[in-house]
Amino acid sequence: FPQSNSEMPSSDVEVINLLDEKFKKDLNRICTFCNCSTCSKHSKAYIHHLLKVNEITGNILLMVHNVHHYLKFFIEIRSSIENGEFKKYFDW
Repeated sequence: FPQSNSEMPSSDVEVINLLDEKFKKDLNRICTFCNCSTCSKHSKAYIHHLLKVNEITGNILLMVHNVHHYLKFFIEIRSSIENGEFKKYFDW
């Protein structure tokens, strides 16, 4: 994917642990450049709370976010194959 203001390339991924106490009051979205329904509507603090109280909604919101990124990744791979640019994934 070309980088734009609304989407971050799927290869630019940061792993975070939302159970960490540093997210307790973090009102930012999980990923600044993500437009999935989880990032659009919920903060790290809210998801942190859901995970801490073992509310299944927290895991569902994280699943929605992660599936969104996987789908973007596979779309990117298909496009690179069609354009003859798949080799770039071997250069990670």
